[in-house]
Amino acid sequence: MFKKFRKWFGAIFLLIIALAIAFSGYKVILHNQPLILPSPTGSYTIGRIEYDWIDNNRIDPLSEKSYQKRELLIWVWYPAVETGSQAPFLPPA
Repeated sequence: MFKKFRKWFGAIFLLIIALAIAFSGYKVILHNQPLILPSPTGSYTIGRIEYDWIDNNRIDPLSEKSYQKRELLIWVWYPAVETGSQAPFLPPA
């Protein structure tokens, strides 16, 4: 009886190892794929505005420079009226 258990345990263990390796390979392949966002669709125009907020009362603890103030870049998308040229949905990297 112990030999059967050991045989089944070994088979299940090998199956778990094989599945873990396959899943890891899948995640590596998925991680290396480029992310392509779909183009905006619809008949409405979207506007975008950027805000660069700086908190002068606090120093950023994650900054490489010890004196740099906290800074937050905000993008706001909103419904807009069609006028002139169109800005990209996201700025280039």
